[in-house]
Amino acid sequence: MLGRHDNDDCADNDHCSDVHDRSDVHDRSHFHGSTHDHRPNDDRCRERRRRRRNRADDDGYLSLYEIYELDLSSDLAVLSACSSGTGSGVPGEGAFALTRAFQAAGAKRTIGTLWSVEDEASARLIAATFRGIGKKKPYATALRDAKRGVRADARTASPFFWAPFVLSGVR
Repeated sequence: MLGRHDNDDCADNDHCSDVHDRSDVHDRSHFHGSTHDHRPNDDRCRERRRRRRNRADDDGYLSLYEIYELDLSSDLAVLSACSSGTGSGVPGEGAFALTRAFQAAGAKRTIGTLWSVEDEASARLIAATFRGIGKKKPYATALRDAKRGVRADARTASPFFWAPFVLSGVR
């Protein structure tokens, strides 16, 4: 799901809604993408590209190159898909990842992941992060405190559950 958050109390789903139109994301202060990503060598991704070439209408997927073309002015884009902070390395350029694309599109900062994430722990961590942001904590502090909360639970104390989330961008 690609979602937008209409206010700073983003942990409350009543204030969140799906994005059905890409032009609908440009004026949101916070953006949360909680979805599965597909890599270019993925058969499903290749099939979508094939269909896109044969259709003029939108296929419902947001590709890396389409993200670069968005006009964002968000303070934060949270991309809690697996490995959203990693991508293909390009000599002299670095990794082309979802996080980089959202920053290029205008997001001041992003939270991305460095490896596959577990759904329940990720949902708790992101909800706690947005609660902290809603309480006017700095972004880094909100994420740090959310990680500590997940880490305090014996079931999710392993770094596997909380460490892949990384904040980058404007301080």
